[in-house]
Parts: sequence; C-alpha cells; structure tokens
Amino acid sequence: MIVAEVSIAPFGVGTSLGPYVRVAVEALRATGLKVIVCPMGTVIEAPDLPTLFRAVEAAHDAVRAAGGERISISLKVDARYDKDSTAEGKLRSIGEGPGRRRGRVHAARAAPSGRRRARRAPPPP
Repeated sequence: MIVAEVSIAPFGVGTSLGPYVRVAVEALRATGLKVIVCPMGTVIEAPDLPTLFRAVEAAHDAVRAAGGERISISLKVDARYDKDSTAEGKLRSIGEGPGRRRGRVHAARAAPSGRRRARRAPPPP
C-alpha cells in the first residue's frame, strides 16, 4: 500500500487558494481512493504508484481547468512493501489518531535526544 501526501496550488491567482484546493480534492475523491484532507496537504492511500500518479494528475488537471496557469505540486510518498500500511496505522504506531491512549508514553520514546532513558535502580532491600 502506498501512503502519500500531496499539496497542489496554482501561482499568480491571488491570495485565496480555496477554490483551487476544493477542485483538486474533488478530483482526488472521484478516483475512489481513500483521501484525508489536512490543513497543509491531502493524504492519499493507493494500491500502487501508477494509481497514485493518475490521481495526482487528475487533481492537477482539475486545477488547470479551474484557471491555474502555473501549478506547484509537492508529493511525499511512503511506498512500503513488507506489510500493508495505512495513514491510520501510521498514526496508531505513534499513539495518535482513533483509539489514542492519552498520557501513556513509554520512557524510551519520551527521551528528547532519541536515546533511551536509563532505568532507575530498584530500591535497596
């Protein structure tokens, strides 16, 4: 499964990009793929790269049809082949998203430097 984040925006159309983002998202949804709209981009789940690229091309074409004459596309792709990967699974793996357990952070993951925190020695007998 491919999990990707795409951001598509035209240049030179003023400060409000909402109408262009809207048509891009509609085009992505029309592909039938799972689409998760986020504030700074849109997450897409696709079975393979050609399907993902067709979806991004459809979004590009929608922005072009809406009047975009210069279009920027930023695409970030996680192509995982060792097991199925989903956006929701990625969030769960870091304790976020649906079913999140608040306030429970493993000490090894809480160290800001990325190093494991030393365990405290047990109290003397």
